[in-house]
Amino acid sequence: MIKKSRLVVLIAFIAIVPIVFSACGSAKVKTFTNFGMTITATNKFKIRDVAHNTLWLETKTITISGRREMPTINFPITKTLAQYTEEVLWRNRDDFGEEPTPEVYSEGGTVFHYFFFDRDVGPFEKRTVYTYLAVTMKGTNAFYFFNFACEQKDFSKNQSQFWAWAILLEVV
Repeated sequence: MIKKSRLVVLIAFIAIVPIVFSACGSAKVKTFTNFGMTITATNKFKIRDVAHNTLWLETKTITISGRREMPTINFPITKTLAQYTEEVLWRNRDDFGEEPTPEVYSEGGTVFHYFFFDRDVGPFEKRTVYTYLAVTMKGTNAFYFFNFACEQKDFSKNQSQFWAWAILLEVV
């Protein structure tokens, strides 16, 4: 028998996913998998090879990146997701104007830490401010770091879509 809380999450998920993906116009749902991470987005995304990223998807206006980080002697898998998130914040501190405050998402068996930040991107004379939803997850043998990004001026219209994609993330 399904627990009541899981049933509520399942019903909400079934209700919200078609609404969110219908906002994509004629785009169809597409799943991208690489090195233990699965992202469900739309067929409007193209895969690119970008240094230091395990998976990079982009449209003309949105970028989704994912990085799998294997444990090391200095950062064993026995560390917690909170410790990994703090490590990500510390390593990327130069990208943040203000240090973001991570929060925890935990619903229906999906657990991740997330935070938001803005960053100037592009050549000096044509810099554009992008807003990011950053997500950290812990798999069985690796940690994962995802970014959902778009120009700051478009973030409010993309934020609910970013959440829908983040909730659908899967890692092994």
